[in-house]
Amino acid sequence: MFNKLVVLGGLILAVMSGQSWAATDQSSFTPTSIKVPIRGIYLHSSTDNQGAEIYNCSGDSEADCLVDVASQTELDNLINTAEITTGTYDQIQVSTCKDEGEYNAQIKGAVTLGSTSYVTDSGDQPLKTTGDADYATVTFTGCSKNYDLPTDLTVVEGETVSVKLFVALTNIAWGKTGAVTVPSGCIAGTGDSFSVCMAYPDVAAYIGTASPTVETYHLSEGSGAAESAAAGQLIIMFDADDNLIGGMSRRLFSETSVSMGTNFDTPLRRITKLDGGNLDLENFGSSADDYYFKIDSFPRSTHSGNYNDISAPTTDQPYEAYKQ
Repeated sequence: MFNKLVVLGGLILAVMSGQSWAATDQSSFTPTSIKVPIRGIYLHSSTDNQGAEIYNCSGDSEADCLVDVASQTELDNLINTAEITTGTYDQIQVSTCKDEGEYNAQIKGAVTLGSTSYVTDSGDQPLKTTGDADYATVTFTGCSKNYDLPTDLTVVEGETVSVKLFVALTNIAWGKTGAVTVPSGCIAGTGDSFSVCMAYPDVAAYIGTASPTVETYHLSEGSGAAESAAAGQLIIMFDADDNLIGGMSRRLFSETSVSMGTNFDTPLRRITKLDGGNLDLENFGSSADDYYFKIDSFPRSTHSGNYNDISAPTTDQPYEAYKQ
């Protein structure tokens, strides 16, 4: 088998511009720094279960492998080249732990709750009103995720391939006065006075050199629901040829948001671009083999539609989607 030099040229951070509303008791915000342990990055073939290592952290501990995914410089310096076995691959796998079954991420930023401004902290309370922001630590379950490449990558001898990683950070986190919203990805302060949570800080990857196009949609529950009631968001990325790169679903908190009846805490595990441009969407569920919600024929514009939740898969739940 031949070895092929793969260049992770220009690891790029895609941070979308977006709105973050002040909230009475909880509000979404975009952190200034997120440190995630990246233990390994691999090309993977789902057909024959073969893999090729692109990056492996040389450190022994989680702390040795922390990467600030909000820093362009740290992403650029993560890796330059790797020699991999020739073959055809359809996925990229990113590993955030070994056999621990969970990993810790560190988050730093500012959020406004009601009329009060807070910054994150590492002390007994994850939010404070004075001083400089410090890192609050949240814990996630799971050790790795596989991301489908838009098209299969065939590695042959003597050819250089560019692989880009993208991280979407807008409104990935939220602060709250009170107990945690969900058990994973959250930290509560003493007496549950304050809490900070974050959606999975996942990456999307694709083959190419151009920056992606990022589309963000805010979703509100119910037919005719206003955009101000939005409590979910979909973030979907396309390459320069409008091929799908990946996407994620996330919660969205504001003083006027109305909770939706499904889960927005996971990445999109299935995205299919249909003839005409609409998308079939499905996010990860409680396991890799199920989903929390799915949407058939999602238009890439502001629109009204229906989703199906796994708890009632044959029942249409109306929503309004607002393209940002």
